[in-house]
Amino acid sequence: MKAEHRYLPPAAAAEVLAKMGMFHNENLLGVITSQADEEWFATIRYEDEGFIKDEESINADEILSAIKEGTEEANKERVEKGFKALRIDGWSDPPATTNRFTTWCGRST
Repeated sequence: MKAEHRYLPPAAAAEVLAKMGMFHNENLLGVITSQADEEWFATIRYEDEGFIKDEESINADEILSAIKEGTEEANKERVEKGFKALRIDGWSDPPATTNRFTTWCGRST
């Protein structure tokens, strides 16, 4: 990891995410963010049901739709606990698999 980034281990990352209205972090491996005062972070999770075999392809539209649905459901709890609802606007970086890892970056408001 580059020196300008910082890693938060699972317990600290879950605490920070909960303060931001993200409450379900059972599979969280950590969070990476900038050492600078930038407003971005990346969550690191392992999703067993998301395993993609080498011969399979990724359907970015299906993944985005599932993320939007999950966000809308989670918004109910966020609003109940006094947080603003999130809206997923689309991809900053669509899903891609390299070195057996699948990554993506969504845009939200």
